[in-house]
Amino acid sequence: MYGFPPSFNPGSQISSQQRIYPQISNGTQIHLSGTPTSNSQRFEINLKTGYGDITLHVNVRFDQNTIILNSCHESSWANEEQRALVISSNMPFQMVIMCTQDCFKVALNNQHFTDFRHRIPFSSIDSIEVKGDVTLNSLQIYPSSTPQYHPSSYEMGMLSGYLSVPLLQQVTCFPGSRIFIQGQINPNPQRFEINLLNGLYDGADCAFHFNPRFNTLQIVRNYRQCGYWSNEENYQHGHHHHQRLNVPYETPINPPISYGTQIHISGTPAHGANRFEVNLANHRGDIVLHINPRFDQNTVVLTSAPGGNWGAEERQSLTLHRGQPFSLIIMVTAEGFKIALNNQHYADFRHRIPFNAAELVQVKGDVQLNSVQIYPGYGGGHGSQAFSMHVPFMQHINMFPGRTIQIEGQPTGQRMEINLLGGSYDGADVALHFNPRFDQREIVRNSCQNGGWGAEEKHGHFPLQSGVPFHAQIVCYPQYYQILINGQPFTEFQHRVPFQNVQALQIKGDVRLTNVRVM
Repeated sequence: MYGFPPSFNPGSQISSQQRIYPQISNGTQIHLSGTPTSNSQRFEINLKTGYGDITLHVNVRFDQNTIILNSCHESSWANEEQRALVISSNMPFQMVIMCTQDCFKVALNNQHFTDFRHRIPFSSIDSIEVKGDVTLNSLQIYPSSTPQYHPSSYEMGMLSGYLSVPLLQQVTCFPGSRIFIQGQINPNPQRFEINLLNGLYDGADCAFHFNPRFNTLQIVRNYRQCGYWSNEENYQHGHHHHQRLNVPYETPINPPISYGTQIHISGTPAHGANRFEVNLANHRGDIVLHINPRFDQNTVVLTSAPGGNWGAEERQSLTLHRGQPFSLIIMVTAEGFKIALNNQHYADFRHRIPFNAAELVQVKGDVQLNSVQIYPGYGGGHGSQAFSMHVPFMQHINMFPGRTIQIEGQPTGQRMEINLLGGSYDGADVALHFNPRFDQREIVRNSCQNGGWGAEEKHGHFPLQSGVPFHAQIVCYPQYYQILINGQPFTEFQHRVPFQNVQALQIKGDVRLTNVRVM
């Protein structure tokens, strides 16, 4: 998914090293996010051993327009492997390194980038180092789910023997988690289901619903949030089916469009498609934004039509394919519309008509339309809520991309905290824990799932002073929360708990609140 790029303070050259625990193994994943500095020349990521070898060296070289992969044994560098430079200076990136039995698999911005075959045994790795011209936002290590010794079934999270149904077992999921289920289908079956739930109580959100239906020869997948099921996806006789919307399609933009509004569209161009279009339009005949993939011309046209009169066309390369599903996100900023295709930034289109003239989303042409979702923005006062200021503070809210929480107050003691919770009850999951500690002059960020706290993030300066008023802002993006302090970007916190699970805002500790606003 896509959120418009946040603002970053200019990054400086850094050097950060973190131990890897538990020991790296087949299936371990390392997730990094950061932003190369605006004048970046080079930065590097190294997986190091305790005796100084580098088993994997990823060296991003903007000055040579390449990425180098290498290893170093006993201070001697081996042969370099060169790859195309696919990231840009001053633009955020995400990198995932996954260890397999044969190689390291490297992904950049949610796309597989390259493989690097092992030259030094990965079992000797004990730390990761990041240094150079980059601002590092997060570094997370996810252990392998492959056991390195032979524990008991209980230690491995396994249930064995003949188990009674219905079965309910507490689990924790993270990237790389695997759940193995073996069983026997009863004679003359109708249906059974496997659900991943957000709690052990009736009505809990269902992150994944897997439902084989023998009576209709379908396997249905779905999810449930706040008591409501979404659109079903199903396989039937080997074919993948989605619920479809009729085309031509039109829906109002409600609440009215504003800064931060996001429009999410998914579908599949017809196998014989020539063209289709997505328009932000109004009842007066204006087309504020026109996105027109043209398979017959191998291009995508962006333009507008005030009063029905077409303006100059802006053309982009065609990255869609007939018969292949796509996702499209349009996001409103002050300067223009930001457009993402298949989770990658695709184009910017500067406003020619005031964006608030858009009242409708229209989809026409040779396309099968699966979904259109509109996420409200945070400008213009639409949907703004202000609350009383008693501490401890608890207020029911929901969360979606573009939602902004503004908090003003004055610290009065040693510690305070701001929490986004999965419910307003004791023991609820914590999607974001923001904890300024004046006694330690650090701000801790964390999350808590099923009673277990994750790894603390503490990097960054300490911009608060006891007794001095502050203004904090939390902005939800599809992949992370951005936190601003006194109008300046402070940090990002990658989602560990889905933002859709957030149900309450809590503020407590040594603070006097003067204003809390959710937009």
